[in-house]
Amino acid sequence: MFRGAFRQKRKRLYAALLACSIVFSTFFLGCLEDKKDALPANTEGLTLITLGVLQGNMAPFERHYSRGRVRHFGDPARVASVVNRLVEDAKKRGRHPIVVDLGDNLSGSAEALFTKGAITARVLADMPLQASLLGNLEFAHGQKALTEYFTKLKVPFIGSNIGAEKGGSLPFANQFVHLNAGKLKVTLAGLVPPNLKFVCLPGNVSGISVMEGINEPFKAAGKAKSKNGSNLLIMLTQESLGTHFAGFKEALKGSGIDILFGLDFDREGEIKIVEGARVMAFPGHNQGQRVRVTELDVHPKNGIVKVDSWFEIVDADVEKPNPKIQAYLEEARKKFKAALDKEIGKAEKYCNREFWTDGDTGNILTDALREKTGADLAVVNSGGVASALAPGPILLRDLYRVIPYQNSIAVLEVKGKDLIRFLNETLGRGSPLQVSNLFLRLNRIDGARGFRVVHALHKGSDISPSKTYKIVTNDFVLGRSPQLVPLKGIETGPLMRDVLIEYLKKHNPLPRPKRGRVVIEGE
Repeated sequence: MFRGAFRQKRKRLYAALLACSIVFSTFFLGCLEDKKDALPANTEGLTLITLGVLQGNMAPFERHYSRGRVRHFGDPARVASVVNRLVEDAKKRGRHPIVVDLGDNLSGSAEALFTKGAITARVLADMPLQASLLGNLEFAHGQKALTEYFTKLKVPFIGSNIGAEKGGSLPFANQFVHLNAGKLKVTLAGLVPPNLKFVCLPGNVSGISVMEGINEPFKAAGKAKSKNGSNLLIMLTQESLGTHFAGFKEALKGSGIDILFGLDFDREGEIKIVEGARVMAFPGHNQGQRVRVTELDVHPKNGIVKVDSWFEIVDADVEKPNPKIQAYLEEARKKFKAALDKEIGKAEKYCNREFWTDGDTGNILTDALREKTGADLAVVNSGGVASALAPGPILLRDLYRVIPYQNSIAVLEVKGKDLIRFLNETLGRGSPLQVSNLFLRLNRIDGARGFRVVHALHKGSDISPSKTYKIVTNDFVLGRSPQLVPLKGIETGPLMRDVLIEYLKKHNPLPRPKRGRVVIEGE
């Protein structure tokens, strides 16, 4: 009996000691955590909210999953709700919100085309933006429209590497934006695509000069930071961080850039520290489906002491739309609804869109062009095919998403040697293609954006330098490809979109073509 009582007392003692050790450990670790999370005095908290690449999108996107599940993402009214919620949350926590946009917003849908980008510009004007990068899609409607949106709607366009050819600034963009965030000074810079004059219609970019490459613009941004006495320099760019990584690493040396925000068409990427800068990526085909949030704790002298970043999904099935923006989007939709809701055909399966390799919608378009013209092969720029097709009815509005640009077809005969040169030089500079009746095997050029052509096969055989090939492309590609020397004249035709409409009516329901026309080795 005595021994049993002693055993009970010992158990209670062990239990008490265990409880004390747990309490002590929790307290001790909590103190360590507090110490670890403690920030230097005078540190300011910034919340950087990044959006962009709306591509004129006016409605939620459908995503189709297994077992028939469908979800909806994006649309400007819901993007605005997410941004406003994030701004208010940051303010409540004593942080300074900064909202920036990576551009490519003003074109990409029927509504954007019909209104010359005005509907999307109005959306941007109603968001709390500090800077909106000028991408090539901003120039789709000309400089007059940009000037109106910049001066009247107060859309804060930014372009640090462009100016007037005759000297001076342009009337539709800030070169830099300087902000105060508590005790901090922040400079925002924007790298307009260096190949802007190559990818835009000549009339839309006439009189504009663009700095060559990225080294000089990065140095200029560093000088602007020093001149303003800023503690933080944020550079926005549309260049792909994945394919241009080596070039960015060199340009960042001694530039003074603290945050580099770019696109990544292959993957979203993690935060990387490169030459002292935090390098972060944004989805290249976002179209309003995500917003990136980056929380920075910055000391006036020590710079960035803590950083965290994540994506906010714009779930259209959950997020309520911004009522003001929703009202005028609905007004615009009603205006064009009858014409755009016309059914053109049906898709049997989901048809995806790819950029670097061949995608379903790119294959469908190039097959349509080749069938229309009887050409041996078809090649179009991947950027000219902008969206996927959901299974089920295909409406006219869907085709404006797939082909948002007014590109016409062009048919010509060329020698095989010129075709080979065109493929090598176009893909070598990193301009991907969608093709029909052509197989391309590529590998990436180390440290560069482009690709090396390993094999180019037509009907299973290498392209013969001496043979004549009838090819169909579009006016955009033809106007930027001096390698394509026509043996006779150039036959121009209808808009690519009209050819696709005709093809879909003929092939209804639309089967999904087999993929594998463009293959990148090792990927």
